[in-house]
Amino acid sequence: MEYRIVSENSQRQGSVDVSYEQDENLLVYSRHAENTVDDAVFSVSGNSCREHGVRCLVMKFMLLACCLVGGIFRSAAAEEPAQAFLNGLRERGYYDSALEYLKSLETSRMVPAGMRDVLGYETALTLVIASRASGELEERYAMLDQAQALLRKFIDQQGSHPRLYAARSQLGNLIVERARIKVGESKTGNAEVLKAEARKLYDQAFKECGLLEAAVTKELDLIPKVLNTRDREEAKLAERRKQLRADNLQTELLAAAIREE
Repeated sequence: MEYRIVSENSQRQGSVDVSYEQDENLLVYSRHAENTVDDAVFSVSGNSCREHGVRCLVMKFMLLACCLVGGIFRSAAAEEPAQAFLNGLRERGYYDSALEYLKSLETSRMVPAGMRDVLGYETALTLVIASRASGELEERYAMLDQAQALLRKFIDQQGSHPRLYAARSQLGNLIVERARIKVGESKTGNAEVLKAEARKLYDQAFKECGLLEAAVTKELDLIPKVLNTRDREEAKLAERRKQLRADNLQTELLAAAIREE
């Protein structure tokens, strides 16, 4: 198995841009930073990237992100490509590899502090998404059970984390996934009982959405309508408001989906 890393410097200006390109044997990671462009190209000889490349790539990525080109990625900036890489794995359906990658970060000395704080949340999110692709009923329930435990642990231990509301929203989403499984099971027998159980789960999830939306709205109301983003503290409030609005939108979308189902 062969890996090839290519780096170059240029005078390109611009904000950070992370992109992935993939064919059967190639996964490309690119990061464009101010005044520089760095491309890490991993070429895997043999079978497809799905079978071989990604599993090995995840173990090498954090070293690359922190050390490539004499340490051009500062530790504070490393969180961004790490998150983007994880998102790329999930978007391509490499759920096992994404979970292995997250597991490897638990003991990595190079993982950014901000990323370390959300490993449980990201693992739970990956499990919820992966459960939809599983064809085994017991496996789906097991994934959701594990995800639920991780989300509750994150909520209990990270009560002031910016992703707290996102974690609570994922708990509601997890309940919906359980309801959907019940609906699917009802098509093979015992329909009335299973549909009744599904309705209770939908009602529970909808109630959670209402409580979450109220909590987010309450915090939003405490933030001034007009902020001076040149001021450091007010800039932080602006970022927090942006996150809260995103969380609120996600909750509203989930509640709408529940009503439809």
